[in-house]
Amino acid sequence: MIITINFILKVIFFFCVVHIGYQTYEYIKNKYTVSVHRKRISNELDQYKKIIETIQTPGVQNTTGSGGHMEDDLVAFMNNETQKLMNQV
Repeated sequence: MIITINFILKVIFFFCVVHIGYQTYEYIKNKYTVSVHRKRISNELDQYKKIIETIQTPGVQNTTGSGGHMEDDLVAFMNNETQKLMNQV
């Protein structure tokens, strides 16, 4: 009976030691390291916001240098490509 109680107390003691060690490791890791993941997501979101603002801004110049909406430029590009395909046939 005493051996069983002694064994259970030792198991509980070692469990507490491991748990305290793990919590100390987590505290040190969180306290003294910088999370790179959060910065990366923040930077990517900022880049996407800039892209969306650029797309929604009227008068953005395309590669040909003509001002206008991107939708108009896309329609013109598609018309040119369609015309090229029709000329090949």
